[in-house]
Amino acid sequence: MRSFNLPCQILCKVVNVQGRLNQKQMKFMVKLYCLNQIKVELVVLILHYQNLKSRVHSFCKTFNSSNMSIHGDFSVLRTNVDDCLPPLASI
Repeated sequence: MRSFNLPCQILCKVVNVQGRLNQKQMKFMVKLYCLNQIKVELVVLILHYQNLKSRVHSFCKTFNSSNMSIHGDFSVLRTNVDDCLPPLASI
């Protein structure tokens, strides 16, 4: 197993989410694009202004070896997905 010497928490801002549902394989794939803490300050101010009236949905995911694959994939409860991510188009 690879080791990456990362801190237990990495503060970041999600700036884009791309999702895809493959019905044949019954797989749901999501790519999250994040900015690290150093670059987040300006982006947060801009997004905060643009999203004053929007409702915030969030969830916390604790990563461990049992819920993360060697490729970096991980699973999330469907209730969290339905609450926090935009609807997907089937392919």
